[in-house]
Amino acid sequence: MAASCRDIWWIQDGAPAHRRIIVRNRLAELFNERVIATYHPVEWPPRSPDLTPCDFFLWGYLKSKVFTSPPRDLGDLRRRIFAEVESLRQQPRVTCDAMRAMASRAELCVERNGGHVEKR
Repeated sequence: MAASCRDIWWIQDGAPAHRRIIVRNRLAELFNERVIATYHPVEWPPRSPDLTPCDFFLWGYLKSKVFTSPPRDLGDLRRRIFAEVESLRQQPRVTCDAMRAMASRAELCVERNGGHVEKR
């Protein structure tokens, strides 16, 4: 059963502060055993970019938008990236579709006992 975007909470940044015991305790309090992360009962699978929206969607999407022509300089590159991220914020359907795809990949990963989810 696929989850709707309203059913998904996603924290994907690996910030050291999120590994602190006070944060881990609060996440456990809010989400019980549904937390998949480093130092939680269910560890995040190592080397699993196929499960992260940033790896299977965001970086390729931004690259396709930002590099339509070579950036003039680092400042131009930075402005383009910020503009495209802001554009995504105005298109919730695009990010919601990416999250649904991520949920489908996670389900497939479970079905395959942690195996690859990319078609071969």
